[in-house]
Amino acid sequence: MSECPTHGALLGGYVLGSLEPAEMDEMRRHVAGCPHCGPEADKLGGLPGERMYELWCVRGDGRWVSGGTFRTAASGRAEAMLTAAVRPGDYHVMVVTRHIDGEHGPALLRGELRY
Repeated sequence: MSECPTHGALLGGYVLGSLEPAEMDEMRRHVAGCPHCGPEADKLGGLPGERMYELWCVRGDGRWVSGGTFRTAASGRAEAMLTAAVRPGDYHVMVVTRHIDGEHGPALLRGELRY
């Protein structure tokens, strides 16, 4: 992800369109002028559309727990509802993988959680 010290952790959510509206507005303004986030957002550009993905919560011990699956629209944008039982501090990283026939592939997006 982005090496930006102030907004890098939000870039994955921005690209997926899953941030709160105020955060999306802030990130749009930031990405337009950030030498780290701008190019990274252009490279990511959203997930390929009309595919099934899985959202993973990664515990501090490295164990992955499924947070549920979601499908992207043709635009590559998606909204995902987290279904894993999460308490603040239990999970430190979120990962998105392709979901094909009940199996998951390598990490496509990865971001740290801030509590």
